[in-house]
Amino acid sequence: MVLSLAPVSLADIARDAAAGAVINEYLELRGIKTPATLALLSRDEDSLEQTLIQPLLQGWSRDDGTVLKVPENDKPIAKAVLLHMWMMAKQAWEAAQIAAKPKPATPANSSTGSPATSTEDKIPKTLAPGRWASLVQDFQTQQIDGQDRVFPVQELLGAESVIARVLHEHETSKSYTPVLLGEVISIRTFQANGEPNPLAKRERSVTKLTLTGEQLVAAPEEPWQPRSVLAILDGLASIRWCFILCKMGTEQAVHAFFDWLVRLVRSRPQKTDQLAQFWMTVSWKLALEMRGGRTFVEATSVIMKDYDSFTECMSREPTQTTKKPVNTSPSKTEVKGYGKGSTKSGKGTRPSPYSRPTKTWPGSASDRSGKAQNQWQGSPRHEDKQAWQKDSWSSDWKTPSK
Repeated sequence: MVLSLAPVSLADIARDAAAGAVINEYLELRGIKTPATLALLSRDEDSLEQTLIQPLLQGWSRDDGTVLKVPENDKPIAKAVLLHMWMMAKQAWEAAQIAAKPKPATPANSSTGSPATSTEDKIPKTLAPGRWASLVQDFQTQQIDGQDRVFPVQELLGAESVIARVLHEHETSKSYTPVLLGEVISIRTFQANGEPNPLAKRERSVTKLTLTGEQLVAAPEEPWQPRSVLAILDGLASIRWCFILCKMGTEQAVHAFFDWLVRLVRSRPQKTDQLAQFWMTVSWKLALEMRGGRTFVEATSVIMKDYDSFTECMSREPTQTTKKPVNTSPSKTEVKGYGKGSTKSGKGTRPSPYSRPTKTWPGSASDRSGKAQNQWQGSPRHEDKQAWQKDSWSSDWKTPSK
């Protein structure tokens, strides 16, 4: 029998269990009139055997002094009927209890079939209202000689998305990731010289498509990477102030770490690609150390002692070729950073703030053409170096050594 959620009576259970007149009379004499009473009479079958079944099999006395007895041959049947009725009453009682429990409130997004995502799991793209002002105020309220410090807001203004991510990783998730060298300076509002940043105004809505097999697939936008020493130094400066504003470590530790990086960059100004690779290596080491529970001071102190990583990065080949062939056509000469010639109005395009100057290598075609032109015009050739160029200088930087 499959019980429904509708209320059932003891008579319904007795009829379904095929209980006879003796069983019905016995339950009436015992005062068992509802399924709930029968269900709660015993907790298990052993207790039911002692409480309900054996008294009937031994004979139950009526009010008039007579004894209600079950024939010896019918005792196993009577035992089975009482056990069956008890189990059915117990099922009906449990079903009624489940139906009586209040149902939990259904969440608003339950129709999607997916659990709601906690806000702590989402990486924010913007700062909370007032958070920028509070971070800057915390820095500026620390006075020097009785005067408030001034935070260089132009270093980070417009890069709130990066600050929000760094704060989330440092305060909530602890899943630190590197800040790319060009991540801040490519989106902030101003350049280091205070002028508006042309990189922040570039078109980002254009989607690049690549042919994969027979389908066009949207290619992910590649992050802007610095290709000059000036851009690398500005990138390090922006990340330095981002770490100070977000309190990644003590100001002394942050300044010591980035001062060390600046000295290394200035020692290898010609290896811009290798320096970018070195920053990626160092920043991932820092992120992994802090993920492991180390503080900024502990992580950077270990990194700054590992000079072998710097030497290994400097010995690598550049990741991509940045040298372009020189166009020797006099009518269509291109100046890197200024676009292709001049416009119809006679005005050239604005150069990139971090464009790499065009280099003329000794022995190249442009160098040979320049020398030939000097000979044709009758100008003297200065093939010999000046004295201050060809002579080595002494260690005191005053007089050339003999």
